Amino acid sequence: CRTRPAGVTGDGSRTCVEPVGLDGEICLADGRGDKRQLKFDKVFGQTSTQEEVYRDTQALIRSVTDGYNVCIFAYGQTGSGKTYTMTGGGGGGGFPGDADNKTSRGINYRAMDDLFRIRNDRKAEIQYDIKAQMLEIYNETLRDLLAEDQGKANRLEVLSTQPTGLNVPGVTQVLVENAYDVLSMMRKGARNRRSAETKMNERSSRSHQVLTVIVDGECLATGAKTHACLHLVDLAGSERVDRSEAQGERLREAQYINSSLSALGSVMAGLANRNRHVPFRDSVLTQLLQDSLSGQAKVMMFMHVAPELTSYSESSGTVNFGNRVSSITLGQAKKNITAGAGAESSSHGGSGGVGNGDGGGGGGGKHHHHHHHNNNNSGNMDAVKRQYEHQLEEMKAKLAITTRQLQEAEKKLMLMKETERGGGGGGGERGG
Repeated sequence: CRTRPAGVTGDGSRTCVEPVGLDGEICLADGRGDKRQLKFDKVFGQTSTQEEVYRDTQALIRSVTDGYNVCIFAYGQTGSGKTYTMTGGGGGGGFPGDADNKTSRGINYRAMDDLFRIRNDRKAEIQYDIKAQMLEIYNETLRDLLAEDQGKANRLEVLSTQPTGLNVPGVTQVLVENAYDVLSMMRKGARNRRSAETKMNERSSRSHQVLTVIVDGECLATGAKTHACLHLVDLAGSERVDRSEAQGERLREAQYINSSLSALGSVMAGLANRNRHVPFRDSVLTQLLQDSLSGQAKVMMFMHVAPELTSYSESSGTVNFGNRVSSITLGQAKKNITAGAGAESSSHGGSGGVGNGDGGGGGGGKHHHHHHHNNNNSGNMDAVKRQYEHQLEEMKAKLAITTRQLQEAEKKLMLMKETERGGGGGGGERGG
């Protein structure tokens, strides 16, 4: 959960959201004395930096290079900082492009930069191709943000295929080689994304944006291939229509947005309850991301809240949605890997979602593989060593999380024991 700085929208009302301690808890106050405390995996306060936020997602994003599908959402009301977290601020058109704006760059840019760094570090053992596509869902219509023709002809459909799940035939996929390619691509997509003025945010994004990064790898020693997709989703804002004072076309947009987010909520509820039928087809958004939401990826959702008291209702709705999402267990993710010639295909488990889809969002684009073979023992040993190093990093990250949870449980147990001793075993109230 991330709280944006107070007052950036010109609202000077009191704060209704505050982080509590260091264990991922947040306090929501309605201004009339009613307070609620909620627990998240992590809470970023008003002074948190883009670097701190990315650092918390880095291990998840890097696992794409090992064949795991990953999906990261930004959810919250308009003006709560979703686009800042995902894209950043500064630069031309609100996009981080200038050298002096590196500190404000969001997850999208940092993720791509990180993937290039890994590709360079592993180039002696693994050949990677990295492609990207940018899609917009506006009024339940799917548009290609990188297409040359942005007219009515630029309307795509999500089609179901077997056995790879969902994809988008005809979508523009761009092969990206460096930071310049990424900046150029993202600026083009940002220009084409629909923005319009509402009372809540003068450049409020009125559509969902899905940036999908497709990573194909080939081990030079063994010929084993990996294929994975990273979905980076900037959701349109969810807020009460009466607060945004939307009228006419803006009102119609708001209704589509809220309907789409409601469908996302229904899908999450269906997954949490392990329903036999989960309504993925109720919206274009949930159809597009079915491979991730149904457990074929590692999934992270950032809840964004505006701290002003006037946004209490929307912030409350956001944290309630987040609470519901955090209860969902998708099971174990599987690595998408095809063994080299003469060996059987295999998949390896990891923490996160469930299934062995190829990410779907990769769509019908062509894959540009460069075949190099180096079968010497030294190359093979380097590849194996790199794999063990990555597994060790993942295990260390899991151990850190478990240690924090253990410390938290110990603290609560100590508090309960102290409360019992203080009550002398009588019938007084117990803390809990």
